[in-house]
Amino acid sequence: MQEAAQLNRDVEKGGVILGRNSELAKVAFLDLSADSILSRDQFVLGTKGLNQYIDEYSRCVGGTLYCLGTWHSHLPDSPRSQRAMKVATEVARSCSTPFVFLIQRPSEVQAFMAKEGN
Repeated sequence: MQEAAQLNRDVEKGGVILGRNSELAKVAFLDLSADSILSRDQFVLGTKGLNQYIDEYSRCVGGTLYCLGTWHSHLPDSPRSQRAMKVATEVARSCSTPFVFLIQRPSEVQAFMAKEGN
């Protein structure tokens, strides 16, 4: 995640986090979808082929990893946006398992969980 955020510092980037809830958990960060939107002010995760890509990756690792959340970068040390909180609330309404959102900021990683009323 940090490496991807450093590759092109002119735009925000992001993607999907796959893993499992465990202290010994393995985590994978998937490349972003071709229809993702990258700009200086926001990252919007594309959805074209995303479910198929996650399913294929999960099959390759014998179903041991599943979608834990998403991540995106911020160019400045800014807090999570209203848009990110709205997306987290929408995810919480449709997701029965915990779903984490990570924001890679220049000085730290900010994490928050999807829950109604974020």
